[in-house]
Amino acid sequence: MKQILRSLSAILLVVWGNLEVCAAVGHPTFLSPQVSPIALAGGFVFVANTPADTVDVIQASTRKIVTRIHVGIEPVSLAARPDGKEVWVANHVSDSVSVIDTDPSSPTHLQVIATVQDLDSATKATRFDEPVGIAFANNAKAYVALSSENQIAVIDVARRTVIQRLDIPAQDPRAILVRAGMLYVIPFESG
Repeated sequence: MKQILRSLSAILLVVWGNLEVCAAVGHPTFLSPQVSPIALAGGFVFVANTPADTVDVIQASTRKIVTRIHVGIEPVSLAARPDGKEVWVANHVSDSVSVIDTDPSSPTHLQVIATVQDLDSATKATRFDEPVGIAFANNAKAYVALSSENQIAVIDVARRTVIQRLDIPAQDPRAILVRAGMLYVIPFESG
C-alpha cells in the first residue's frame, strides 16, 4: 500500500509539472469542478489535464507520460469500465463524454473511439449539460451526473446513448458511485 501511495504521489508531481506547462496554451485556471480526475486501467494511470483538454496517460511502472489524448473541452472526471477495456471522460464544457479504448489488443488502443452526447434533434441544443461524475453499474450501464440539469443520465454502454434520466432532489450533482447495486450521489449544494 505504501508503494502504491508513493507511486501516485510521484505521478501527481509529474502531472502537476506538466499542467503548469499546459496552462500557457490551454485554459488559464481550473474553472470546472474536478470530481475524479484520475483512473487506473491496464497498468496505466489516466489523468484529466483540464487546461490542455487532454487525458495524460502515464505508465504506472515507469511514471512517465506515454501519450496525451485529446478529448473535449475541460475534462473533469474519469472512470474505468469494470472490465478495464474503456476509460470514460466527462468533458464539462463540451457537454460530452469521450470514450477511450484501453484494450491493449485493440488497433485503437489509447484513442478516443466514441463520444456520448444527447442533442435535441429539432433545436440541436444539448440535453447533456455539464457532465461531471461518471460511475459504472456494470459493463452495460453507466451513470453520468449532469450538474446543471440536477439529473443523472443513465447510459447504455454498448449503444452510447441516454436511456433514462434520474431527477436529483438537490442542486448540482457531482460525485457519483455505485456500490452493491446502489447509486450514491454527492451534490455540490443540497438542502
